Amino acid sequence: MTEPSAPTPSHPLAGRWQMKSGSFDGEAIPELVCQNTVLQLAADRYAFLLGEETTDSGSLIWPHGPGTAQLQSEGGPN
Repeated sequence: MTEPSAPTPSHPLAGRWQMKSGSFDGEAIPELVCQNTVLQLAADRYAFLLGEETTDSGSLIWPHGPGTAQLQSEGGPN
């Protein structure tokens, strides 16, 4: 008997992405904040999570292929 195949992701970049570094208003984001920030991507949705709390979320389109995304915030301060 063969194992069932895993479902195909909705987009090549879909999944959870861990923040490694960043800046805000020209200041480096503290390492602890980076370690606890995740970007979650799906075919047409995104969410930024700090810990397990969603800080920003909304719709997502891929107008020029998998390397470029447009985010439209629907919840959160951004």
